[in-house]
Amino acid sequence: MSLGRVSAEDRSDPMQMPRATDIRGMKRKSVSVAFFTDRSLADYLAVSDRTIRNWIRRGDLPSYKLGASRRIDPADVEDFLARHRDEAA
Repeated sequence: MSLGRVSAEDRSDPMQMPRATDIRGMKRKSVSVAFFTDRSLADYLAVSDRTIRNWIRRGDLPSYKLGASRRIDPADVEDFLARHRDEAA
């Protein structure tokens, strides 16, 4: 059972990264979620910051309040866009 140690084979290849394992020897999932801020989402969607804040305030777009800032999950943005897709176009 490996506890996250690098074996001699892993050290021989500089391009191979050691495998991250937890105490039980199981692989940990890497988390690479980048959340939007209201400003970065506004830039991404080419709308104003106020529009983003209005969508959040009305409950159309879920967000997380972390201290004084808000974060928006990209998966929630995808759901929001899918709900507001104009099929007639």
